[in-house]
Amino acid sequence: MIRSYLMSFMLMFVLIQPISAQETTQTETPKTDIVKTNDSVATSDLTVLKQKQEFEKTQRLEKLRYEHLWIAYALIWLAIFVFIWKTWQKSVAQDQKIAELAQKISQFEQKSKKES
Repeated sequence: MIRSYLMSFMLMFVLIQPISAQETTQTETPKTDIVKTNDSVATSDLTVLKQKQEFEKTQRLEKLRYEHLWIAYALIWLAIFVFIWKTWQKSVAQDQKIAELAQKISQFEQKSKKES
């Protein structure tokens, strides 16, 4: 079963490979014809096209960089707020324990005064 699956996959790969190579060569030939006929216009168009592609690539990368930057800042601020909230909860719990201990100490002091 697996062997037949692998064989069919390899056959598809082998058949698709030459077809895609033929398609690329067919699409490349008109471009070279254009360059041969109008060298000055075609080269300037190609340089403009390359510059436009470079600019768009740069814009996408900068946008992606800034999106990652905002995500990183959001995670950092989230971590800070969670730390502050946990610290606040612990301090409230400690204040309650201190208040209980202060009450117990005052009760023990009252008992010791009554006994003496």
